[in-house]
Amino acid sequence: MLVRRSISSSNELQAYVCFCPESASTLVNVAGCRWTVEQSFEESKGEVGLDQYEVRTYSGWYKHITLACCAHALLTVIKSQVKDNAAFHRHFAG
Repeated sequence: MLVRRSISSSNELQAYVCFCPESASTLVNVAGCRWTVEQSFEESKGEVGLDQYEVRTYSGWYKHITLACCAHALLTVIKSQVKDNAAFHRHFAG
């Protein structure tokens, strides 16, 4: 069993049942990616409407998800290059 604590919030724990015969450090690193992925999905839902679709056809769903993910990637790149984060949030986040 692997219990991992969040770096930013010390009282947030996540437990995993796993088998790792070799290096446990790789398993710990992979388990740590979970928070990054969840944060990315939450930001995508709030900022670019990842969850704002009605599934009618697979191609429509695929196009919406692809466009939302590309928009989130673009905003992430722009945000990393902007020096004034407050101005970025005023402009893009409304």
